[in-house]
Amino acid sequence: MNNKNEKIKLSPLRLTLGAVGLVCVIALIVLFFYFTNIITFGNREYSYKLCGSGIEITSYSGEDVDLKIPETINARNVVVIADKTFYDNDKIRDVKIPKTVKKIGSQAFSKCDSLENVEFYTDYAEFGDYVFEDSSVQSVALPQNMQKISRGMFKDCRFVRKVSFPDNLKEISDEAFSGCVSLGDMTIGEHIMKIGKNAFANNSDKFALSSVMDTITEHYAIKNGIQFKPCDSAYRKYTAYNAFEGLNTYNTAKVSASNGGMISFNAKNNGYYRITLSGGRGVRLKQEGESEVVCSSLRGDDADMLFNLKKDKIYYFKVVTEYNFKVTLEIEKISQKYAQLLTEGEKLLIGDGLCEVKAGTALVENCSSSETAVANVSSDITIKHILDYYIDSKNIVWYKINVNVGSNTKRDLWFKK
Repeated sequence: MNNKNEKIKLSPLRLTLGAVGLVCVIALIVLFFYFTNIITFGNREYSYKLCGSGIEITSYSGEDVDLKIPETINARNVVVIADKTFYDNDKIRDVKIPKTVKKIGSQAFSKCDSLENVEFYTDYAEFGDYVFEDSSVQSVALPQNMQKISRGMFKDCRFVRKVSFPDNLKEISDEAFSGCVSLGDMTIGEHIMKIGKNAFANNSDKFALSSVMDTITEHYAIKNGIQFKPCDSAYRKYTAYNAFEGLNTYNTAKVSASNGGMISFNAKNNGYYRITLSGGRGVRLKQEGESEVVCSSLRGDDADMLFNLKKDKIYYFKVVTEYNFKVTLEIEKISQKYAQLLTEGEKLLIGDGLCEVKAGTALVENCSSSETAVANVSSDITIKHILDYYIDSKNIVWYKINVNVGSNTKRDLWFKK
């Protein structure tokens, strides 16, 4: 019989198996804590958790002023910045967001009192609500493939001066830029489909929206009393030359085919306005924007046009010339009677009117009452077409026609209507 105090001897195989088992248990415990974020092997200033095959950052405890969020943590891509991750951080001044990030949660950078610049290296990201609300951010270049600016994204950002929009932006949500009192002109792409309620409320009086004419942006600006500055399809702003109502009011502007020579005009009264351009070759005028205006060119000349405008509505006119010219603009408020006479003359010029001429009507060489009659109309006639017309200072209308004078002679003569 063996002595009770004799030590049990273990075989080398058992010792080896026991050691391997212990190592496996320890490894499993370490992996458990690692994947549940209880312990980490680097980036200790970040708290995070698994998000699919990537990482979601949930908080930050570092002291960096210029913060570059890592692309990877523990060999996994950082794909999400969670709600309130950097909320109320008073140290971060500049932040760079990597290309791996595809979602940024609500209020992620809200109330960051030192934050000035945000730079995205990602082409696309989804944003929660109020991401930068009440922060001191000044400049942001948004991801190029971003399609929606979320609710209150920059609300009450009093220092933001520049936000670069992607061309294919589709929606700006409610309150997105409300209270951004330092925001200057903002250019929005022509593909925008919706601008939400109070998106630009309580901004500076100098704030202006800019986009292509006759887009959602222009309609929104007009409806909400926001200054609108038109631009071309390449988003280059036209130079807007204000022209104010008044009898024979002139405004000189240098325009060319390259810059469009956009002129804005605020009609102070309902009624008819005659707008005439002179001073350049190939000068013509084209009404832009909402097409509520009734207009016609006079004598087929697009540099001399008649418009029926509405009170307190801003109209835009595009001046086009063949070369760079100093063009003189004349805007004249005319009476309804004068406008009617012009319209009748225009109809006769294109053969779309009727005018009764009584027998005995005097025909003269020049449109003046002091002229001696060259001939008289022999019998009542109806004319449908004239060569020209003239309205004098007393609103007396003269028409020029081609008539027989004598046996075989045709002459261009004037008669008073």
